[in-house]
Amino acid sequence: MTYDSAEHIIPAGLGGIKKLPKGYVSDQANNLFSKFEAKAIRYSLLTGNRLRHGPGKRGNQKVQKEKTPAIILLKGENIIGLNLGYIFMGLAYIIPQISCEFNCLSGELKIDFTGDHLENNDFSEYLVTFKTKLVDFLLNKERTFTFIENDEKSIKSFYIGLHKNKWYISSSDPSFRLDNYINIIMNYFIKNSINPLGKMNINLINNTSKSAFKYTYPIDITDMGFFYLFLKIAFNSLAYLLGQEMALSSSFDDIRQDIINCENINNYLLPRSECRELFDNYVKNLKNNEHYIFIVSKGTMLYSYVSLYNEWHSYMALSNNYQGEPIVSGFICDWKSKNEYVYTENCT
Repeated sequence: MTYDSAEHIIPAGLGGIKKLPKGYVSDQANNLFSKFEAKAIRYSLLTGNRLRHGPGKRGNQKVQKEKTPAIILLKGENIIGLNLGYIFMGLAYIIPQISCEFNCLSGELKIDFTGDHLENNDFSEYLVTFKTKLVDFLLNKERTFTFIENDEKSIKSFYIGLHKNKWYISSSDPSFRLDNYINIIMNYFIKNSINPLGKMNINLINNTSKSAFKYTYPIDITDMGFFYLFLKIAFNSLAYLLGQEMALSSSFDDIRQDIINCENINNYLLPRSECRELFDNYVKNLKNNEHYIFIVSKGTMLYSYVSLYNEWHSYMALSNNYQGEPIVSGFICDWKSKNEYVYTENCT
């Protein structure tokens, strides 16, 4: 085992900053946990909160620093068709792209260009640069791209977009092959080469319409990774608040093993009615979108309450053999202000 890295108490993808001291969690366990956590953050009920409120990857709150957002299809309220883009902290960002609609009966091709004027003062130059890169991409025999499925079968257009030097293509045709359309697109550009912009219709997405988009995003409500994340955060907070010696004591042998194996998560979940009175006094005045964890003992029982975004909540029993001092303690993460702090109460 190696111990060169430190584990975040709350995952950085949710805005967590503080870490457990080095030596608490091995690098090997940390890498294993990261896989479970990443799936829960990206494809669970938490995904909607991250898209609407943030943060981005590794706690990022600035769209310019979001290097690899999840590119999806967005439907604008005042725009016909779909657009390739991404959602960051509740706003839509459209990547430069063309939509191609080929009429099989007439043999005509219609191309529309759509772009976002984020960081682009000279839109004409922006468009010409994109077209140049697009031609290079189409002529490259070793081109690579990410394919995004389009479930709206009524839309016959396909889309080719570029973001951070990576290409994205979307079509409602599961057997879509770009090679079948390259000559058609290139002939279209050559035919209209007198105008460097061709006959493309140009759509510019401005800042005022960034919130006027609809989208779908895949989530798995059956995956236990959602509750695994709550349990993992609760135990990390326990280790941070009570120390490594307590976290490694025999009182927590079962939970440590189950976290490592990502199993038996249901064994720790409690109905709200069973222990809500232990926590109600501590969670009344907390801010929206904050994350918070409270740990309370009652005899030999140690309970935890975890809330993410002040929207998703979980009550858990961490141990029925707690041997420590009576405790009421909490860990609060105001990720928007980048402020994390400990809540303590004298129980003597």
